[in-house]
Amino acid sequence: MMGQNNVSVYPLEKYVEPDLDLPIDSAAWQNLSEGLNISWASRDIHYEKYQVPYLKYVSDTMVWGWKGERVNLMAVIFSKSSFEEVSLRMTPWIKDGFVTQINSAQARFVNYVITDDYKSCGYHPTDLPQWLVADVIDMDLSKDISAMETRPVWCTVEVPRDICSGKYYTTMEVVGKDGKILGKLQLKINVVNRTLPEVRHQKFHLDLWQQPYSVSRYYGVERWSQGHLQALRPYLEALARAGQRSVTAIMFYEPWGEQIYYEDKFDPMIDVIKSEDGSWEYDYADFDKYVELCDEYGINHQINCYSMVPWDMNFRYFDKAINDYCFLKTSTSHEDYRTLWSDFLYSFKEHLIEKGWFEKTNIAMDERSPEDVSNAYQIAVALGFKVALAGNYHSSLSEIIQDYSVAIGQDKMFTAAELSSRKSKGQITTIYTSCADKEPNIFTNSLPAEAAYIPLYAAAAGLDGYLHWSWINWHENPLADSRYRMFGSGDTYCYYPGNRSSVRFERLIEGIHQYEKVMILKEEFKNQPERLSRLNHLLEGFKDSSIDGKKCAEMVNEMEAFLNGADSISVCADYDKQILFNTSDGDGIRAPYRIPALASAKHGRLVAVAARLVCGTDPGFGRIDLVSRTSDDFGVTWSEISEVAVGSGRVSAEENFFDTAFGDPAIVADRDGQGLLLMSVAGCTLFTDTKTNRKNPNLIAILRSEDNGASWSEPVDVTEVIYSLFDNFNPIDAAFVTSGKIFQSRVIKVGEYYRIYAALCVREGGNRVIFSDDFGESWKPLGGAEALPVEGGNEAKCEELEDGTLILSSRTSGGRLFNFFTYRNVRRGKGEWGQASKTDFSDTGYRIGRNSTNGEMLVVRAVRLSDGQECSLLLHSIPTADSRENLGIYFKELSFNSEVIDIDDIAEGWTGCYFVSNTTSAYSTLVLQDDGKIALLFEENYKWFGKRPNPVTTTFPTGEGFHNFDGYDIVFINYDLETITSGRYKLVEAL
Repeated sequence: MMGQNNVSVYPLEKYVEPDLDLPIDSAAWQNLSEGLNISWASRDIHYEKYQVPYLKYVSDTMVWGWKGERVNLMAVIFSKSSFEEVSLRMTPWIKDGFVTQINSAQARFVNYVITDDYKSCGYHPTDLPQWLVADVIDMDLSKDISAMETRPVWCTVEVPRDICSGKYYTTMEVVGKDGKILGKLQLKINVVNRTLPEVRHQKFHLDLWQQPYSVSRYYGVERWSQGHLQALRPYLEALARAGQRSVTAIMFYEPWGEQIYYEDKFDPMIDVIKSEDGSWEYDYADFDKYVELCDEYGINHQINCYSMVPWDMNFRYFDKAINDYCFLKTSTSHEDYRTLWSDFLYSFKEHLIEKGWFEKTNIAMDERSPEDVSNAYQIAVALGFKVALAGNYHSSLSEIIQDYSVAIGQDKMFTAAELSSRKSKGQITTIYTSCADKEPNIFTNSLPAEAAYIPLYAAAAGLDGYLHWSWINWHENPLADSRYRMFGSGDTYCYYPGNRSSVRFERLIEGIHQYEKVMILKEEFKNQPERLSRLNHLLEGFKDSSIDGKKCAEMVNEMEAFLNGADSISVCADYDKQILFNTSDGDGIRAPYRIPALASAKHGRLVAVAARLVCGTDPGFGRIDLVSRTSDDFGVTWSEISEVAVGSGRVSAEENFFDTAFGDPAIVADRDGQGLLLMSVAGCTLFTDTKTNRKNPNLIAILRSEDNGASWSEPVDVTEVIYSLFDNFNPIDAAFVTSGKIFQSRVIKVGEYYRIYAALCVREGGNRVIFSDDFGESWKPLGGAEALPVEGGNEAKCEELEDGTLILSSRTSGGRLFNFFTYRNVRRGKGEWGQASKTDFSDTGYRIGRNSTNGEMLVVRAVRLSDGQECSLLLHSIPTADSRENLGIYFKELSFNSEVIDIDDIAEGWTGCYFVSNTTSAYSTLVLQDDGKIALLFEENYKWFGKRPNPVTTTFPTGEGFHNFDGYDIVFINYDLETITSGRYKLVEAL
C-alpha cells in the first residue's frame, strides 16, 4: 500500500523513526568529550533519546549463560556531534587465546516508538503527554547517529548448544562509514557447564495469540494466498524460537469484537456453509494451511480453536439459498446454539481425526461467564473435545478445563489440591496479563524487567506458563506509535513489522529461560536441602502479582545470578561454598552481616570474624557486633556463631561512646603461639563525615585471644595510641584499620614476635602503615610519621616479598594502587616508600570495572608446572565487574630482581584470573591454610532491606536523613593453587 509521495504506508525494510518535540539539555551534551561515546549499559532502563545517559562508562563486561541460552545485553551510543552510516559488528569468539569459528552474538540498534503513561482498559485518552521509548530492535545494518541523541544497542548472545564450557571473548565494534572503528566494547562470555532443553522439550507453556490477518493487511497480500503464507514464515519462526506451544485458530467470524484494528476483522479459518436443503457444509482449507504452516516451525503441541462463546454471541455463516452471509444471534442455552455447534463439532472431529490433530485440539474461549463456558463445555465434551479458557478463576471449572489461564493474581485462588489434581491429569494451568494489570506487564511503558519477571512468577506459583492475548495485532502505524484507541500502549503487540523483535519480547524469552533453569535445579537439588532452600527462598519473592516495576529488575537479576552460579558451587565437595554468616535469608529485622576477616591460627584452626550490623550499615549509625566461627578441619565444618564483641548501641549528640559499635574487623594469628589480635572500629562516628575529626575521632579497639580464638578479651581503646603517632607530622582527622587481614611478617622478627603490619585508611592524606614488634602492645609508623604511602588511597592491605620488602595495595576506582616499602634499617623500621603505581589488571583480559572495593593479597611459594621451576606467586582477590560483582582471584609470578625494585613490576604483568562468584560480591580476604589450600572468605549475595532513619549521634546531631539496611552473606571456600591458576602452578609451601 502506497501513500503520498510514493511512501509506503506499511514500511518493512526501512522506515522513518518518529520524533517528538521533547526538551534537550544542550549544556549537558556540550560537556561531553569529542567523538562517539559508547558504553555497556543496563538492560533494565529506558534510556531517553534526547538526554545524556546517566551511567558509568563500562567498556568491558561479562555475562554468564547456559548452553542453548539466549543472553541479552544493552549498550548505548551517544555524541554531541553527528556520525553518518554507523554500523555494528561482533567479532568471532576467542577461547584460550585462539580464535574460534563461533560467531553467535549479534548487535542491533534499538529504535524509539511513541508511548505514554496509559496502563488501563477502555478507550485510550488522547491528551496524555507522549514520550519515546526504545523498544524496536531494528534490522538496519547501519544508522546515522544524530547529534545530541542517545542510541541504545541490543546485543544478543546465542550460546551454542554443543559448545565447550569455559570463558570466551568477543568484541562489539562500532564502525564508521569509512570502515574505521569508532569504538569497541569488550565482552566476556562465561559458558556454564549446563544445558537448557531444546525448545520442543522445554516445560514452559507459552501461548501468544496470533493475528495472521494483520500480516496479510500490512504486506498487502490476499488472505491465505502463497504470499500471505510466505509473509507469515519469519514471524512464526521467531515465535517458535521463543517456545510457543499453541496454534491460535479461528472457527467462526470475529470472536473478539472491536479489540482488533478495524481492517483486521478475524475471518474464520473454517467456512461454515448452509446448503439450500438446510444441511451444513464446512471448508477446512484455510485452517489446514495455517496449522500445517505452524507445524513446520514446531508450533504443534496444541491447537486452540476460538470461540464457541464470542463476545457478541453472533455466528456468521454463508447461506446458499440467498447467496449471502447470515448471522445467527443466540445464547448458549438456546436450542439453535446447540444444534449449530453439535453439527459443526461432529464434522470438525472427523476432520481432525483424519489429520491426526484431534487429541491436541482444544475448543477455546476467552473471558466468558462460568454459565456460558459450562454450556459450551457440555456440547464439546459430549463429542470428546477438550476445552481451553482464558478468564477468571471459578472453582466449578477447575476440574474440567484442560487449558486454564487465569488473570495474574487469580492463580492464588486455586487450592494446592486443585493445582496438584490438574497437574496429575496433564491439564495446563497458566496466567495471563491484560490491560487491567498495570505491573508487571509487557506494555511499551512497562519497565523492561517486568517481562522477565512474569515467567518467574509462574515458576513461583507452580504454574505451567503464560498467555497474552495479542502478539502481532498491529494497528495502522505500529513502528511509530504504540498507542491504540483501546488499552495501554503496546498491549496489542510485542513484535514489530519487518520481523523486528522488541526489548519486551526478548526479556520475556529471558524469563522463560530462567523458568527452565528453575525447573531443572529444583529437581537436581532434591538431595541438596540447603541449595533447594535457597532456591525456594528466592522464588518466594516472585509471588507478588502487583509488584512495582522497579523491584522486578533487582529480583530478576538476583535470581539469574543464582541460577547461573549453581554449577560453580557443585564442582566437588572440597570446593563447595559455605555461608558462614547468612544475610540473604533475612527478613529486614534480623541484623545483616558484612566485612569478612579470616586467620589461620595454631594447629590449623581457621577463625572467621564478621560484623553483625544491628544498625544495618557502617560504623557511625548505631550498634554493630563482632561475631566469629571456627573450624578445626580446614573449613569442612564450623562451630556455631559466637559473640566476640557486642556493641551497646548507645548514641547521643554530645558523647562518642566507645562501646556503641565494634565493626570492620581486622585479624592476625601469631605464627608461634596461640595468640590472636583483632582490631576494630569503635564508637559512633562516621569516617567520611567532617564532624568526625581529631577531637571527635573514629575510635579504634583492640581485642585479644590467648586460646586460639575460643574466647576474647574485652575491647581496649587504643585510639590515642594510634592517632598520636601522627600528631606532629601529617596529623589525621579520622582513621581506621583496614578490615580483613593484619599481616604478620614471615622474615622480620624483633624480639619475641614476628613483626605485624596494619594498614590505615586515613582522612586526610590517604593510607598510612603502622607496625608492631610486640604483637600490638605498641605501634610505630612505617617510614616515619611524615610518610604518605598512597596519597588519596582508601582501604589497603599489606604483604611482603621474600626479603621482607613490604607491598601495599590500596583500594581505588577501577583497580588497585600499589607501593613498596624498602628497608634501610629493619629494627627501627626505617626505609623509603616508592611512588604508587596503578593497575587495572587489564593484561589478563579481565580488566576490572569502576568498582571501588577492598580485596586481599597473598604471596605463596609455587612450582611453575611448565618447567618445574620454583617462584613466588602473588594472588589478589577483588570484584572484576564495573560494580561489586563477579569476585575473582588475579595471579601473577614475581620474577624481578629484588635489589632493583620497580613497583610497575607488581602493577603490570598479571597472568590470569580465577572467577569465584558470578553475582554480587564485594570485600574478601585470603589466607593460606596449614593443609596447603588457599582459603577465601568473602561477601556474596547482596541483600537490601530498605531504609532506616539516622540516629542522633555525634556525627548526626540532628538525626536527619536515612541509611540503608543491607548486607551480604559471608561465604567461605578454599582451593588448590592448581585450580586458581588453571593448572599453571602448584603450591610448594608458605614463605
